Amino acid sequence: MGVLFCGALRRTIPLLLCMLLSCTACTVSYQPHSLTGGYREQLIRPGEYHVSYDGNGSITLEQAADFALLRAAIIADQQQHEALQIAVLQVKVEEIPSGTMGVNIRLPHVSMRILLTPALQNDPKAAVPKVACRKELAELMILAAQRTPRVQVNAKDCMTRIKQQYDLTDAQLYVM
Repeated sequence: MGVLFCGALRRTIPLLLCMLLSCTACTVSYQPHSLTGGYREQLIRPGEYHVSYDGNGSITLEQAADFALLRAAIIADQQQHEALQIAVLQVKVEEIPSGTMGVNIRLPHVSMRILLTPALQNDPKAAVPKVACRKELAELMILAAQRTPRVQVNAKDCMTRIKQQYDLTDAQLYVM
C-alpha cells in the first residue's frame, strides 16, 4: 500500500506544481517588464518617449494596448503634462507553441512613441485630432494606417479610466 501511495504522490506533485505555475503566469497585470511581460519605457529626448507593453498568454491585444497607454499617461502626469500625443503606434501578436499539439499561446505586443504636451489642443481644425482615452484599438490602428500625424489624449482621463477598468491601486500605478 505504501508503494502505491508513493507512486501516486510522485505523479500528483508535478501536476500540482504545473497548475500552480500556470495560474501565476496567467494573471492580467499592469507591471514593469519581467519574465511574465509588462511595460517598458525609454526616454528618446525631453518630452518624447518610447513606451511598450509585452503581454503574456493570458491578456488580449486590447489589454496590452490599455497598459501601454496607461504607462504613457503616467509618464505625462509625472512630467506635469496634461496630454500626450501618440505619434507612432505598432501592434503585433506573436504565436508560440504551448506544448500541446496544435495549441499556440498568443503574446500581444504594443509599442508607441509618445510626445508630451502641456495642454490639450481644443481647436477642431488642429492638425492633431483629439480622441477619448478609450478609443478602440482598431480605430487607433486605422488612424495610424492613414498616416494621421498624431492622436492626442488626456493623460488624467486615461489614468482614471484604465485604473477603474482593471481595479488598480495607486501603488500598482507608480511602481518603478
